[in-house]
Amino acid sequence: MRKLTIVCALAILILATGASYAGIIGLPSSPGGNAFPFGGSITENPTRYQQVYSGTAFSGPISIGTIQFFRELAGDLVSGTFTLGLSTTSVAVDALDTVNFDNNLGPDSQFFGSQVLPGGPAPSVLSFTGAAFYYDPTLGNLLLDIQISGFSHTGAPTGFA
Repeated sequence: MRKLTIVCALAILILATGASYAGIIGLPSSPGGNAFPFGGSITENPTRYQQVYSGTAFSGPISIGTIQFFRELAGDLVSGTFTLGLSTTSVAVDALDTVNFDNNLGPDSQFFGSQVLPGGPAPSVLSFTGAAFYYDPTLGNLLLDIQISGFSHTGAPTGFA
């Protein structure tokens, strides 16, 4: 089984027997990356963010242990507690239920990890390491589910891919 580091929205690094591989699994919706959820907000009290990655972007089953976001636009990081989960999902890319986020979760939904972000200048790479998630793309698309508490942002917005 291969181990995977998801480099969200831009590329993935697959770590297998000491070798690293990269592949694109998605791109940000706008130049400069996405401000939400780590670099600013377009909503007043954001509490949840989800992203679906197509199973066709993966060549086979993998174990995901690290998720990384690359800063695309310099600015300030939000502060708050970010709880990440992963699952397979039958929901297609760009077809998430935005009213009831739980409807997007698959039967293998798993807690990945939780991290408090302190705010301040955004790092060039934002990394989350957590409980390994075994992902089999034959079972559906990959869903990243982020629940947010204590969200606060001051300073300049930043964008991550």
